[in-house]
Parts: sequence; C-alpha cells; structure tokens
Amino acid sequence: MKHQHPLLFPIKLIWVGIFIFALLHYILESVSFVFDFQEDKCIPEYSVYLVLKKQRNVKKGGIYSFYFSGNKFYGKNTIFGKYVIGVEGDKVSIRKNGLFINDELYSKSEKYKEIHFDNPSDMYKDFIIKKGSYFFGAKSQNSYDSRYYGTVDKTQIIGRMIPLW
Repeated sequence: MKHQHPLLFPIKLIWVGIFIFALLHYILESVSFVFDFQEDKCIPEYSVYLVLKKQRNVKKGGIYSFYFSGNKFYGKNTIFGKYVIGVEGDKVSIRKNGLFINDELYSKSEKYKEIHFDNPSDMYKDFIIKKGSYFFGAKSQNSYDSRYYGTVDKTQIIGRMIPLW
C-alpha cells in the first residue's frame, strides 16, 4: 500500500481555504442585500432586495441603488434605491399637478413637500437630462426622489436591485 506524503492533506486544505476565501471575496464584492423596513415605502411591494454591484449598465424602468450626494436631510453616501424613470435626453417637467417625463404624466402629485426648498417655487421646472445622468423616482407621492435632489450621476450608481420579497 502506498503512503501519502504527510504534508499532502494540509496543502490541499490550504488550497481549498484559498479558493473559499477568493470565492467569498468575489461574492461580497459583487452582491449585497438591502432591507427597506420604512413604514411608507417608495416601492411598497418589496422590502428585501439583492444588489448586483457589477451591473451598472443602467436601463430605464429598472431599480438601481446609488450613493446619495448629501443634503440637510440625508448624509453624503446614504444608499438609496429607486426606479430609473429618466435617462439622457429625456425631458423632465416638474409641475404642481405632477411629474412629467417626455410630456407624459409619470405620477400625479397632490402637493410636493416644499420644505425641501429655500424658495418653494424652485422645485417647479423643466430640463433635459444630461449625458451620464439619471432621474430616479417612484409612484408613491411621498417618495423622496429626483424631484427633490436632482439627477444622479453615473459615478454614484452602485448596481441593479432585484426585488426578492
């Protein structure tokens, strides 16, 4: 009967450990979970999402997470997740009676939260989304979205969010 070298098993064990470490590192760098347990959710159907961090090819209608640029209500790099409702070249019109994307009503608003603006009339505007920017929103009237904080630059995108439940 052949005897194995006494170091063969520890060497195999080390290689298996390196492989498992590399695999876990890749997984943790590529995916994460986001939990939304707010009482008034922007996307009311879901509370748990899988974030695919490597998927930054943003498509209109998809749900994406991004680092917020910060203001007096939320700190810099707070992670937000919303629908992309406007992309480069789209016309955005924010009116008292609703939010319009390319002249089509996206969401009707009874009233916007004017406390977010020093001058409430500043929130009503028309503009074209610039290259490399996205307009985020949700159907909820209480959604804190791009109507309030403007467009999001592609460098702020974390990845695509897949709703789980």
